Amino acid sequence: SGGMYIPGDTFPMPESNPAKDSNSQKLHEEFVLSDSVRPKLRGCAFFRPQYIVGPLTNKRDYLDWYLNKLTRKQPLAIPAPGTQTTTVTDARDVASMLASVVAKVDPILEEERKDRRLGAVFNCASDASVT
Repeated sequence: SGGMYIPGDTFPMPESNPAKDSNSQKLHEEFVLSDSVRPKLRGCAFFRPQYIVGPLTNKRDYLDWYLNKLTRKQPLAIPAPGTQTTTVTDARDVASMLASVVAKVDPILEEERKDRRLGAVFNCASDASVT
């Protein structure tokens, strides 16, 4: 999620933003890129959805509270100064995005040619804003 990145002022968050050293997604990516795993892979990509909403998602406790307030046009607390943006992605969009790339290895291999060690990293979000 967006919590994997070191806080900054660039929104939407690009894939090039530095990630926190202790983040579990980053640790998983480093494991996959290790010398013991990476050579066994043909095509390697990481997908980083930001905040995922929908049935069975893990951030329901607080995202639902905010979304409920928003849809009912009720006041809600926003941290000052209230200018930070974020990305909310429907779980069905994440599922269809992941399924859509299974047979499309060429774009992933193209990204790998740029930097063999890294593979492709994609933030799963739009740069469109809704207020």
